[in-house]
Amino acid sequence: MTVDEQNELPEATQRDAELQRQLDDLQSRVTELHKTREDTNPELSLEVQSLKEKHNKHSKKLEQRAEKLSQLESENLNLRDENQALNTRSVDSGLSESEPDSDKEAPDEATKAESPMVAYQDQMFSKRLDAMQSMVERLPGVAPFIRKSNPDSYADTPFTDEITLIEKPVGEKYSGIEFLQTPCWTPNMEEFNLLQPTKARLKKTI
Repeated sequence: MTVDEQNELPEATQRDAELQRQLDDLQSRVTELHKTREDTNPELSLEVQSLKEKHNKHSKKLEQRAEKLSQLESENLNLRDENQALNTRSVDSGLSESEPDSDKEAPDEATKAESPMVAYQDQMFSKRLDAMQSMVERLPGVAPFIRKSNPDSYADTPFTDEITLIEKPVGEKYSGIEFLQTPCWTPNMEEFNLLQPTKARLKKTI
């Protein structure tokens, strides 16, 4: 090792020693500043501690909310699965209900097939009834049955034919007293004698 190198080593050590001293001085100054701050502003230190505590509380709440959110998401997935299962069941039940409807249509077709038979039976019954009425009309002393074209009205009956032909004269007034004063029809002896044989015939038939 040369003499120049030996001279350089002490210089480097001296520089390092000076830098270390400077660092120690800075650290001592920083500690002194912290102490002075704590001594001069104790309220600030308390506020810092309270803020740290609040931060810790908020962080804990956030963690709890994250856990609840994960639970809700899992419950939502379970509900979706249940809803899908219910939808599939409802579709299956709808298909099963539609199948009996096709079975119900079969009796309707059977009733449609039976309707011609019912009409035929009604026709046969009406024919027999007409035959019985004609037989009864042929019996002596029995008046014929009243046959009407419209069963809901009496306009075409023999009792109302003559009444419907009567028309009231225009310009004449009739009171109830005048109708009462009109003489009633009384049969003559000849007409009375003509009516006697019909009564005797009726007695014989009875």
